[in-house]
This record gives sequence, structure tokens and C-alpha cells, in this order.
Amino acid sequence: MAHVHIDLYDAFRAAGVSETQAKAAAAAVPTAQEIATKRDLAELSGGLAERFAGVEKQIAGLRSEMYRALWLQAGAIVTPVVALVKLLP
Repeated sequence: MAHVHIDLYDAFRAAGVSETQAKAAAAAVPTAQEIATKRDLAELSGGLAERFAGVEKQIAGLRSEMYRALWLQAGAIVTPVVALVKLLP
């Protein structure tokens, strides 16, 4: 019975629960080492906030690169059109 709460198992057995059911119920309850604390969650959320900030900066950089590429493409299209219009009578 690894990671089983012996006291919980004993309480189930004293209440008349079968051995198999008592083992299963006691094994289903996580141990203190398996449960995240408030401190664990705070550290995790802080790390996530930093990662999201980095992702937001990357998205902003990509957005500016896309706008730059859009303007370059527009210029590449407009310049020959303007030249052709000037050549026409």
C-alpha cells in the first residue's frame, strides 16, 4: 500500500468497509507531498506571468514586421502602376 493513508485505511476498515474498498479509497486521497501549496501556486503564476509578457513582446515585434512587409509590398505594387500610368497618354 504505497502512498496510502494508514489512518484513513484503518478508519474505513473500522467502519465496516471491505479491505479492497478501503485500500482503494485511502489510495485515492493524495499525500501532503502531492498537493500544491499556495506558495507553489504563487511561484507558478509568477513564472507564467513572465512568460506571457515575453510572448506579448514577441507578438508585438511580429506585428510590426508584418506591417513593414505590407508597406514594402504595397510600394512594390504601386510604383510600377504609377510608372505605367505616366507612360499612357
